[in-house]
Amino acid sequence: MKILISTFSNSESLKVAYKEIKPDKLILLTSKEFSNKAKAFKIKNKTIIINPFNVIDVLEKIIHSVNISKDEIIINITEGTNAMASGALSAAFYLGIKAIYISNNSIIEIPIPHIGYQCQLNKTSKELLLKLAKITECNQTITQTQIASGTIPQRLTSPIRILHKYGLISKAKEEGRNLIILTQSGRILAEMLIKGI
Repeated sequence: MKILISTFSNSESLKVAYKEIKPDKLILLTSKEFSNKAKAFKIKNKTIIINPFNVIDVLEKIIHSVNISKDEIIINITEGTNAMASGALSAAFYLGIKAIYISNNSIIEIPIPHIGYQCQLNKTSKELLLKLAKITECNQTITQTQIASGTIPQRLTSPIRILHKYGLISKAKEEGRNLIILTQSGRILAEMLIKGI
């Protein structure tokens, strides 16, 4: 199934995208202010209300509304606020799916590596990320020894380095202890892994 996800405010760019892509399903991300206009859009669609000034809200709602293993998904980031576009583009990077922008009635494909962040992590790094998500909240600190719980803490050095490289965790030092902090990006990716995306 081909799904077009689009930020929505005035429908002009959406008409171009819909005509060219011919999706089987349309998902519109819009604010409460434009929700009636989205529901009245002449093409059958699903409307998701988002906070148009909250990048994370847009990102999470896209992630929770798709199944990338079964569907071909394209995200149109043209309409709405800059925060809506940023959230939609971030979702494309997380999921490794196609993103487009409409300019002068032409579709411009935004270069996205078609390997989502979760595909760049090895099994041990994914397991560590899931463990961190279960035992900590976002921005809560934990030591490598606390995470190891029963195993040798040094075995986690490589997975920690990988998670840090991709910005899924951050590191800090406090009173001679090395602390690990799950970032917002790490929490979102952990949710995707739990959901099986």
